[in-house]
Amino acid sequence: MPGTSFTSTPSFWQITFCTTVPIKLRLLRPATFRFALAEADLQAEIVRLTDWYTEELFALLASVATSVIFPYSRFFVDVERYRDDAEEPMSARGMGAVYTATTHGTSLRTALAASARERLVATYYDPHHEALTQAVNSALEYRSRCLIIDAHSFPSHPLPCDRDQSEPRPHFCIGTDRLHTPHELVKLTASGLQDHGWTLKVDAPYAGTIVPSTTTVVTLALQSYLY
Repeated sequence: MPGTSFTSTPSFWQITFCTTVPIKLRLLRPATFRFALAEADLQAEIVRLTDWYTEELFALLASVATSVIFPYSRFFVDVERYRDDAEEPMSARGMGAVYTATTHGTSLRTALAASARERLVATYYDPHHEALTQAVNSALEYRSRCLIIDAHSFPSHPLPCDRDQSEPRPHFCIGTDRLHTPHELVKLTASGLQDHGWTLKVDAPYAGTIVPSTTTVVTLALQSYLY
């Protein structure tokens, strides 16, 4: 599957990770793809938006979890957004599934035809979500339950594109879904973090989580300065 890799190992708690991880610079985008920005400016934007080291920070043994990893920068295709821009609030800022603007609101790409956007989404976004759904279904078939941890990090100070500009930011952010994140799961996660002296907020500065199907899910994001 283009842009996606995962292993499938059944376990009592099948935990599926969805992370944006720049393993090597060459994996940030296909070599043939071009942006309107100069390379130095593009790399600076990638640094701002990359969830650095989440693969290492949230790593679990293959016997415990199935990892679903998108190996390209979200600047290329953002698999965490809604596929349809009409449903995605950040699309108003040029940051839907296929970005057209930088974190400062300047142009990221040359004009992108609807057909070109659809090709990107069909080639990279859809296979990633199919892989995630497959991993979840495998877990549900094996143990009838699945916990997805949607793993992220975030900067200490808001980016210009962020909807929540409030400061100071908490050490951790717990993202939830109204139907798929049980209150008990949020309470347990919050308690574990607070017991170690960390501050946290629920659905702030970032809200929501990825939900591929009927399952249990929570987003856990930490300030990047912590590591």
